[in-house]
Amino acid sequence: MADFYDIDFSFALDAKGDIKMVSDSDAIKQSITSIIYTALGSRAGVGFINTQYGLGINRYLFSNMTQYTAQKLSENIHRQVTTFEPRVKITNVHVNADLTERKYDITMIYSFKETTKQETFNLVIRQL
Repeated sequence: MADFYDIDFSFALDAKGDIKMVSDSDAIKQSITSIIYTALGSRAGVGFINTQYGLGINRYLFSNMTQYTAQKLSENIHRQVTTFEPRVKITNVHVNADLTERKYDITMIYSFKETTKQETFNLVIRQL
């Protein structure tokens, strides 16, 4: 039985014609991806704009790609996911700047707070 549910952001429909849901690990990974790709301060709440939600990934994609920048990106991901995804406890976030391919390889290891089940999140973000 699943503990966590979210709407599938693909907005595909299930057999009943309802929007599909994602659960557990997929719901968490979708949430983390949303935090990373959301522009800092762009998410509207109920009657207000949450200026703290999001990562502002564009500032990393349009700045010099260095290992220092990768470290700052790692720290920012850790802080934002810790703040806005309360269902997990982060063990490690590692971001590698691949200068040849012009991409950041992101690996995050986390566990579910309620079960301590450990998961790995991977994402590749390419500079334009």
